[in-house]
Amino acid sequence: MSSKQKTTSTDASSNLLDELASFVAKVTALVGDPPALTATDIKRSAKLRKGGETVIPTVAALSDRYGLSIPSHPTSDMVAKVNLATSLIPLHRGLVAVTKQVSDAMFKAQSESWGSATVHYGTLRRLARSDGDVAKTLAPVTQFFAHKSPAVVEAEDAKRGGKKGTKKKAKPTSEGSSQETQAAVAAPGNGAATVAAPTAAATQAAAPTAAPVVTTHP
Repeated sequence: MSSKQKTTSTDASSNLLDELASFVAKVTALVGDPPALTATDIKRSAKLRKGGETVIPTVAALSDRYGLSIPSHPTSDMVAKVNLATSLIPLHRGLVAVTKQVSDAMFKAQSESWGSATVHYGTLRRLARSDGDVAKTLAPVTQFFAHKSPAVVEAEDAKRGGKKGTKKKAKPTSEGSSQETQAAVAAPGNGAATVAAPTAAATQAAAPTAAPVVTTHP
């Protein structure tokens, strides 16, 4: 009795990668191998207005009809490129959909695997409390779990309102500032003369008096 060889997931993945490489070669032959566009390149490039793909052939036809020729922008090239872009729309939609499917499957597998790992790690930590061998072999894993990523540290700092250990300096109150100023003026320093506060009489004597107004009658 013959038995069929079971295909493992690793074999299936390897076969898919081979098929994907062949598919990428076909796509490259179709669209060429243009340089990857940066955000600046896209920003500086002309943007196709919605529905513009239906206007481009009309513009090309009118230019040809009236003998308009622009060597740097031939109408044949104009029409060929818009037709290529239109034909690539279904392919792009399919690639986006399958990429999303693969991304979701990858995330789900990672999430479920990590969830199981944290459950096992919690159980191993409890065993390590009474078993030195478990504690010793678990040490690298414990160190990994204890390490916090920069994103987590930044989030914790944001909740505390700043970096860890920093405290805002209290602003002196107006009453305390006034008392400190008075004490600094009244207290004599090293050989410095004491500055006395002016008395009310001295203030009144120093103030200029108003000149009397003399009224003469004819």
